[in-house]
Amino acid sequence: MELPDDHWLRLVNLTFADMRMPLFSFLSGFVFVSLARTDKEPEELLLSKARRLLVPMLCVGGLFWLARDLSGHVQQPVLSIAIMPFAHFWFLQATFLIMSVFVVLTWLSGRRDVYVAALLMVLGAGAWITRAVPPENVFSVIQALYLMPFFMAGYLTRCFGMPKIDRSWTAFVLAVLIGVGALLATDAVSVQPFWRRCLTVACGLIFCFTLLSLQPKSVTLARLGKMSYAIFLFHVFFTAAAQAAWLVLWPDVSDPVMWISGIAVGVIGPILVYHLITSNALISFGLLGIKIPSQRPVGATKSA
Repeated sequence: MELPDDHWLRLVNLTFADMRMPLFSFLSGFVFVSLARTDKEPEELLLSKARRLLVPMLCVGGLFWLARDLSGHVQQPVLSIAIMPFAHFWFLQATFLIMSVFVVLTWLSGRRDVYVAALLMVLGAGAWITRAVPPENVFSVIQALYLMPFFMAGYLTRCFGMPKIDRSWTAFVLAVLIGVGALLATDAVSVQPFWRRCLTVACGLIFCFTLLSLQPKSVTLARLGKMSYAIFLFHVFFTAAAQAAWLVLWPDVSDPVMWISGIAVGVIGPILVYHLITSNALISFGLLGIKIPSQRPVGATKSA
């Protein structure tokens, strides 16, 4: 949904810009521990993540490219989406790149994963803050450096546990973070680029640690979390469709109505898609990266 730069909805969205993607990457690193600390060989581990991340990136990304092309949008060549950032699918490229570097270095270091995670956390933050990045953003390498400290912070938090923080402080910290985000979003304060990037890393890490310290529990959110990958992949199709439908049915619809309905459809639609496609092994492999189950030999029976 395209809004003017000074629209309040856009400013609300920008307020949380330094917290949203860092949280997703932090959680990715948090859950990656259970997979990284197994007896799997590096190549087996990376192949499983390539299936889960890169196959949907190509298939769903290709469908999204086609949908935009049919709608008349000018965009990058279709084959480039395999190696260059495209829409929100850059997150999958960056995450796979982070995992690949981590897995290889952990293997080379003799499985000293904690040391590798700490090193990559510092190096990633330092490279991004100082803009020591490659000239070309191939495979979203610049975004990978941006997300590296958050992913590794999540990994280390899972390894060592989250230190207990007095809950009376968490609300205050979250309020300060939102206030800082609002000041930056509205350009109420002017910050030099270097310090702006420092703030980005600091705010992202503090937000992740603070939110995790709250240990929020919700059955609804837990169930929704199982569908989070499908929501991430497919939400753009439904939000775009909702916006197009509003413009046809009610051209003068208010921005808040379009925005809220777009969010609702962008969540509900992918959940329905998830339930539809998971009944087909081949489609769920292409669109969600779910492993195709091995065929049971004819006449084989389950063991007691």
